[in-house]
Parts: sequence; structure tokens; C-alpha cells
Amino acid sequence: MAALAQKIVTTLLDKYLRQYLEGLDSNALNIHVKKGDITLNNLRLKAEAIDGLSVPISLSIGYIGRLVVKVPWEHLSSEPVIVEVEDVLLVVVPRKAREWNETLEKERRQAIKQQRLDAWEMLESGMEDERKKR
Repeated sequence: MAALAQKIVTTLLDKYLRQYLEGLDSNALNIHVKKGDITLNNLRLKAEAIDGLSVPISLSIGYIGRLVVKVPWEHLSSEPVIVEVEDVLLVVVPRKAREWNETLEKERRQAIKQQRLDAWEMLESGMEDERKKR
């Protein structure tokens, strides 16, 4: 289970966080799969990180000091996944009126929904594979 869980976690982090974070190195992640702890330190957010929120502001500078994800692998269906975010700095500026495009915003929202669905399906697939092995 540990090798499968680590592979799923690394793949998901790489696929979904790389679009928000600069310099993400999945090989340097501190992952303790059995404990369910995933820790990332000193993260820099990409300028596009908040674009999917459909807010009239742009991110100028963004840092996260520490991001910890606690995954209860043995009880995923009954216990919550806990995400702790520490030391966050966001410097935002108003978005210029001409930068706002309703069609693009709808496309971004749809892309985010698809990413969430893909992540869920990948997790479900991995858990189903693990059940079949038992």
C-alpha cells in the first residue's frame, strides 16, 4: 500500500500543484506515507495561482512558508484529509478592467472542475486496485 500511495501522492502533487507553484520538485517532497503526512516548505506561488478564483485581482507576490497535508489512508471514506497552511503572504493588485473576460473565466472554472474530477478518479482507481490485491 505504501508504494502505491506514494506514487499516487507524488503524481497528484506534481500534476495539480505544479500549475500553482514555482520550482516544485516532487523528488524533494517530505512524504511519510504510512503516517499520511506530506510536507512542503518555502513555496512560491505563480502569478496565475489565483486566476481560477474569478476575482478582480491579480497576484503580484505569493509565498507559503509551510504546507502540510495529513491523509488518513486507512480511513479515507470516514475521516477528513487535513490541510495546514502556515506563513502565507499574498500581495494582490486590482485587475485592469480589460483583463476580465467572462468567456475565459467560464473556461477556467470548467478546467478546475475537470481537474478535481480527474484527481478523484485517480484516487478511486488506486484504492480499487488496492482492494483487488487483498
